[in-house]
Amino acid sequence: MLGEAICLSPQDAFPGRNKCNFRFLSPMVNFDLPKGALDSCLRACPTGVCQVPLDQQPVELRTTTMIDVEKRVTVPFPFGEGGDGGKGCEYFALSYVWGGVMPHPDGLANGTLPQTIEDAITVTRELGRRYLWVDALCIDQSVNPTTDQLARKMQQLSIMDMIYGCAALTLVAMSGSDSNAGLAGVSARNPRSRQWKETIGGLEFFTVPPVTNAEKEASEWEGRAWTLQEGLLSRRKLYFTQSQMYFQCQCLGTAECEDGSGISEDQMNEAVKRALPLGGANDMLSKLRGGTGVVNIAPASQPEPEARVDWYLHGYLGLLQTYTSRKMTDPRDALNALRGILSAWERNLLPSGHRFLWGLPLTIAPQFLGWMHDRSVGPRPSRRRCRDCLSQADLPQEQKQIKRRRCVCDDFPSWSWGGWEQGAVDIDPSLPESVYSSEKQRRVGDLGVEILGVDDGPEGKRLRVRGWVVNLRVRTEPFSEVVVEARDGDQVEENVIGSVKERNFLHNTTIPTGVYECLVVERVSVTNVRQGMAGGETVKVFLLVLDRLPDTDGWSHGGGAQMDDEMMVRERKTMITVTMFRGGQFESTGPARKIVTLV
Repeated sequence: MLGEAICLSPQDAFPGRNKCNFRFLSPMVNFDLPKGALDSCLRACPTGVCQVPLDQQPVELRTTTMIDVEKRVTVPFPFGEGGDGGKGCEYFALSYVWGGVMPHPDGLANGTLPQTIEDAITVTRELGRRYLWVDALCIDQSVNPTTDQLARKMQQLSIMDMIYGCAALTLVAMSGSDSNAGLAGVSARNPRSRQWKETIGGLEFFTVPPVTNAEKEASEWEGRAWTLQEGLLSRRKLYFTQSQMYFQCQCLGTAECEDGSGISEDQMNEAVKRALPLGGANDMLSKLRGGTGVVNIAPASQPEPEARVDWYLHGYLGLLQTYTSRKMTDPRDALNALRGILSAWERNLLPSGHRFLWGLPLTIAPQFLGWMHDRSVGPRPSRRRCRDCLSQADLPQEQKQIKRRRCVCDDFPSWSWGGWEQGAVDIDPSLPESVYSSEKQRRVGDLGVEILGVDDGPEGKRLRVRGWVVNLRVRTEPFSEVVVEARDGDQVEENVIGSVKERNFLHNTTIPTGVYECLVVERVSVTNVRQGMAGGETVKVFLLVLDRLPDTDGWSHGGGAQMDDEMMVRERKTMITVTMFRGGQFESTGPARKIVTLV
């Protein structure tokens, strides 16, 4: 890679020009540069903004394991070894792409760990720190864990926000597609991309490395699901790209190729002061971390205090859209890779007593039950299946069709986005009242679903709801419409009362003609308001299309209509929206109030 620009060497620059110059980098890392950036952050940035004070580290960290890079062993969290008399521990963390490469059990002692981890140990030692956290070594990765091992692993995954949020520095492996790639420039076997140099007319010119954001967007790291929360929750990061390092804290950001030697201490402090007003106590990510400052993330104007919960839910929707668009190797990690953020959200952003149910904030915003796959996923997403299910290639065809919709191991419920094959998740912007905001429109909702609870404890998969159930007759000739029959004596008249669209497809042609059992998530009326006067009204009804469970594995409900009505247990099939025509009444479809158990 030749770089994105060509610059004049600083030694040939105009006299007195000591800003905005670039460096010619060696193939190997000069550790004095990240040391200087870290020292500048410690001097200039306010206490508690870029690093949690050691005496304020949460007690949950005492359950973690750290790598002692001097002795090359894993040790319990070294509580009280902060180095400055504090009660905590100063440690680094590593964020990288596994790529299916697992460390050998004796790799730490023998110095034969995957190269990325070996390089992270070197960087930690070179920057004067003793402890490093790496998930592959500090969380039990047993293939067949015992009940106790699995419970401990889940506990560790739930405090990932604390682990990354309290790290003094997170080392980010930006290059490569697995943990054998290494941190470019740290070891001789993996030098950095070469810069080219040429002398023209007695002046020295050289190429400048690509902009860090460009390398980040093109990296495997940026597209992985696990790394999303690691990047968001870390307060300080040191990125290792194939061409250079980039240091980022909550106040400052500097690329290794940028020569900042001409910036004075006063100029540094002034830059920090200009950055801080964009953060503060109202900032969403700041509160998510449980800290006091993050910059350049929140909009310039913050919502009023009473609207903050709604604002946070709006932020979660954006996070969910990003997360579900990323790649994941093991489908069983659909929620695990987001568990740290969910735990932080429950502790710091949701009102007391509210929690996420399988990745959805249903206790505070039931309308999130109306999530849908983005149209980019395709017409018929598959239910998520674990590796054991995927390996069962010898099943009869009829069982394969059942397996496609419901994993035989039943790891995830159908009503959660986590229970479906990976693909971007979206939600109609007018559906969740908590995230709807418009000065030009007025929203009114009714017929909303009510969340009654989850059976079998917090991790139970059977969600009980009370709502309006309707057998919706759809006719697609060629566009999907809701048809209601009206009898006048012996005469039967068909009335079309609305159009039907599946998910967010551009055209309403994907639902075949038929009768569909549906659960109403909510009916929403949106009225345009112009200069204080009401304008046109649009009425939409958001519905889950339900599916009866197959008569397998003890879930049989085939005993007739009476049993089915009394024990209404259903799977989620898809999401549709009915846009009512003028004069059309949804009540004419005959909705009935029922309790439904979604599995």
